[in-house]
Amino acid sequence: MSAHADVSVDIDGVSTWYGDVVAVNDVTMHLAPGLTGLLGPNGAGKTTLLHMVAGFLPPSRGEVRVAGQPSWRNPQVYRHLGLVTEREAVHDFLRRCCVR
Repeated sequence: MSAHADVSVDIDGVSTWYGDVVAVNDVTMHLAPGLTGLLGPNGAGKTTLLHMVAGFLPPSRGEVRVAGQPSWRNPQVYRHLGLVTEREAVHDFLRRCCVR
């Protein structure tokens, strides 16, 4: 059994918008350990939500926590989660703290 088997993701009242465009609207969920999939049509906010969980994007409202810690710009969450995105990138906050 993994030492991180009890890690969860908590998304509480999360919304994100870009100007007048709502990308994610009031999402609340608890993700227990295991495999989880997000399904929805293009433009539904799946990638935006994942970017908030990974700490790449702050929610406009609400809170995202991984293993009890806020995810926004928090490299410690990568001890518990990994994300493979569409585009290869290393975000600036990760360059400063983690890339040598």
